[in-house]
Amino acid sequence: TRVTGPMAALGVVVVGCGRMGTIHACNLARLPGVQVVAVVDPVPAATEALGAKLREMGSDPACYGELTAEVFAAHPGIFAVAITTTSSAHLPAILASAAAGKHIFVEKPVCATVSEAQACLAAVEAAKVVLQVGFMRRYDSDFAEVQRIVAAGGVGKVQMVRVRSFDGFKQPTEYYRSSGGLYLDMACHDLDMARFISGLEVESVVVNGSVTVDPAFADFGDIDTSTISLKFANGALGVVENLRFATYGHDTQVEVVGSLGSVASGPNAQRTVRHA
Repeated sequence: TRVTGPMAALGVVVVGCGRMGTIHACNLARLPGVQVVAVVDPVPAATEALGAKLREMGSDPACYGELTAEVFAAHPGIFAVAITTTSSAHLPAILASAAAGKHIFVEKPVCATVSEAQACLAAVEAAKVVLQVGFMRRYDSDFAEVQRIVAAGGVGKVQMVRVRSFDGFKQPTEYYRSSGGLYLDMACHDLDMARFISGLEVESVVVNGSVTVDPAFADFGDIDTSTISLKFANGALGVVENLRFATYGHDTQVEVVGSLGSVASGPNAQRTVRHA
């Protein structure tokens, strides 16, 4: 949707009032010309807490327990919906938003299963609305610079890609239990980044995973440590390294090696791009 000229504030609904919902809602509230008009969560205390925080910032959101047609009818100025719930709740929120003709931002992953994601894609295409997935690392200035250098031919033909993501913050066990697992919840960022910085599609995948940090992961069939070996369409190879928790702190890195040189970024701090 293209918006030009003077206009009323764009209304946004935030669905999911946990940690990420709070971050997104507060960021939206700081933007000029944007109002968070409603917050949605099945836990009343969560909507009330986020609502109070947003009122301190100048928004005055209504609080709801479920995203329904009545929410959209009550707030005709809604322009978009930001969905930050657990993965299992993405599907109904996306379908409801598309049915109302609203643009959608959804935290990764799109949904918990491929069939659900396909249903969402069909819904947004039919409604002619935008659905953006929250792969925020594409907008990291260093990672974007790595991608620019590779796309410009700065390393020649891509031969090797490495992506590392070690989380420096250990979440409560219940978060991991309901997250969908390491690959759906965490490694999806890194698989997206491998494709983004290389400009290549993946043809084959080999995975190794184990529990090395917290035995509780085994209780619900998950892992906390993983390597993913990739083979790209041009024959290049890649590896994705994931740890749910690294004792020394958060660690994100990317590296691309090619026939003319290499480019890398990380760990973490900005302006760490090295091109050789």
